[in-house]
Amino acid sequence: MPVIEMLTAEEVSNRFFNGRMSTDKIYRLAKKRAMPSIRLDGAWFFPLEVINEWIKETSKVENDASVLKKYNHIKKIKE
Repeated sequence: MPVIEMLTAEEVSNRFFNGRMSTDKIYRLAKKRAMPSIRLDGAWFFPLEVINEWIKETSKVENDASVLKKYNHIKKIKE
């Protein structure tokens, strides 16, 4: 059976957010089930591979059409 690397909230903050996201915020997201996490015996853990995928998925940029529709006052910049 493969070993799943688990991180603490502090490790998540340091590894993915350069320490800029507080552990309190990470715990709040975990409690709301807004961030992938596992609670064991009162302690929160965050599976590394799942957090990696979650960050990739939640940080995808919306396509131009949806952004322009949502924020019609923003104009598309031609490159």
